[in-house]
Amino acid sequence: MISAKIFLRNSRSVRAAFFVSMFIVMGLALERAGVAQTSTRGPQPMQPAEQVFKNIQVLNGTHAADLQGTMSFIASSLGVDCDYCHVQAFEDDHSKPKLRAREMILMVRRINQETFHGENVVNCFTCHQG
Repeated sequence: MISAKIFLRNSRSVRAAFFVSMFIVMGLALERAGVAQTSTRGPQPMQPAEQVFKNIQVLNGTHAADLQGTMSFIASSLGVDCDYCHVQAFEDDHSKPKLRAREMILMVRRINQETFHGENVVNCFTCHQG
């Protein structure tokens, strides 16, 4: 029974690590992708998020097409909805949870770099577990 629980937990962690690896490697920050204010032209597959969305501070270099998946992973890892961090004007930085999330993302990146030689072992789900 215990080994089954460990297996299930580890498989969830592996899945979570896989999903978070795309935003840790590309750079991390919080901007609501699917609902964020965009330019008149839609995101191109290889276009960086900061050229499509406003106020991208930590996810610079992330492909705009990948940003919504990244944000969805973060929200589900924390067990919250988008409006927990984002207000109607998504580029606004008046939300304390949004500012804290940026700090936490940088912390996770630093932990993986310093402790796991850049391998994406730790992510939002590691501690918060939705």
